[in-house]
Amino acid sequence: MEHPTEDLAARIGRSVLGEEILSVTRFPLGLRHWVYEVIPARTNPVVVRIGARENRDDLAGAVFWQEHLRPLGVPLAIILHAELDMERFDFPFLILERLPGTDLGNVYRHLGKEQRRTLAGRMVDLQHLAAQLPDAPGFGYAPDYSGRDLRDSWSDVLRDDLERSSQRITATGLVDPIWVSRVASLLARVERQLACVQPRAFFHDITTKNVIIHEGKLSGIVDVDSMAFGDPLLTVALTQVSLLSRGESTNYTDAWCEAMGKEACEERLLDAYITLFALNFLGELGQQFNRETPAPVDIEHHD
Repeated sequence: MEHPTEDLAARIGRSVLGEEILSVTRFPLGLRHWVYEVIPARTNPVVVRIGARENRDDLAGAVFWQEHLRPLGVPLAIILHAELDMERFDFPFLILERLPGTDLGNVYRHLGKEQRRTLAGRMVDLQHLAAQLPDAPGFGYAPDYSGRDLRDSWSDVLRDDLERSSQRITATGLVDPIWVSRVASLLARVERQLACVQPRAFFHDITTKNVIIHEGKLSGIVDVDSMAFGDPLLTVALTQVSLLSRGESTNYTDAWCEAMGKEACEERLLDAYITLFALNFLGELGQQFNRETPAPVDIEHHD
């Protein structure tokens, strides 16, 4: 088997839950794992997250951070079962509770301005909870506190992201590479502010995905395989670029910045992060990731 399938998710469900599976549906979001809603015959629906063999550490990170975050009051979907040794199946997997609702991006345009403002406040609260974790011995994204995946500075983390985008843009030839050097120049102009960032924990992927909304309110968050250590303003920027790419209003991220306060939401840094992620999104054009084929690209639209 080259990659996980719905049949594998059903077999995992039958084996672990001990009952017949009525249906399996893959969630469309996510570029790294294969995630399925599995509906058993007798008990509540669950989510089966299956990783590639080389991404076992990501799922191990989800277990690690759940043990550290839920005691702080973070509303993470509960991990019901974890098998990472690949002895029974060919891939590591988790089974999680199925939170009621759907990703924010699926319902965003149906939320009113006050609902968005309230949700933005909840995101700030979540980041404050994350900041109660110990600082890391370095910067970046980590599945635990070993420090093996961390960098010496916050600037290094951003340059790594820029280099990844550069490699993707070079590989596909769909975007003018001059934008890489322009973003690099922009980051250089905020180097002094970047040097002041501390390796504080924050959620880096609670954007238009991984934030589950039910009846207009936060149901919980999912897919926390790693925590970021650095500037939580980065998450606001990623969320804003995601909204802009969908043609949506950014009054949500405006409210998020307002709730953070002017000092935490430094405008020059926010602009630099937004530009970095805009290039990141362009670099994803033509990439296959964990899909059967790359998503179609409208060259005229993205030029």
